[in-house]
Amino acid sequence: MTSVYLWIVLIHVASILLLLLMHGGVLAVTYAVREERRPERLAALLDLSARTFDSRRTFGRIFWLDLVIVVVSGVVLMVMGGFWRHVWPWASIVIFVAIMVAMTRYGSAPMTGLRRAAGLPYIVRKGMGKPEWMDAETANPQAIDSVLAAMSPGYLTAVGAGGFLILLWLMTFKPL
Repeated sequence: MTSVYLWIVLIHVASILLLLLMHGGVLAVTYAVREERRPERLAALLDLSARTFDSRRTFGRIFWLDLVIVVVSGVVLMVMGGFWRHVWPWASIVIFVAIMVAMTRYGSAPMTGLRRAAGLPYIVRKGMGKPEWMDAETANPQAIDSVLAAMSPGYLTAVGAGGFLILLWLMTFKPL
């Protein structure tokens, strides 16, 4: 059982690493768009960012599959290790969900608004179902400025990096 457990640990850690790597480009884009006002340049940056999460594309499908692997392997490890009786894995789940909610609210939503303002196709989410892509509208420079002024890449960085460090601490030291 120990060897199977260690293989699942490896899968869990590797899938987390892949998620982090896939977010690198997105993080860079969130900072880069703050300095850009030309719709054609914004379009290139936003398309690069959207590729990570667009389930219509191979890279996006890999991202979503990897997210499932992170969650499933984490739950399997919690059960196999008998950790479900402890507080730290449940705290990890709550923190992971909180990170996802914050990233959606303060990352994905503004980027979708920016895509719309820049005259690009954009996503409309209706509940937990598959997102719907809407047709591009006319680029609106005032809306671009408004969305960019409201974006907070530093907050996303703090939530992502800080949340990851807390998760890493919980899983390494298992304090509770």
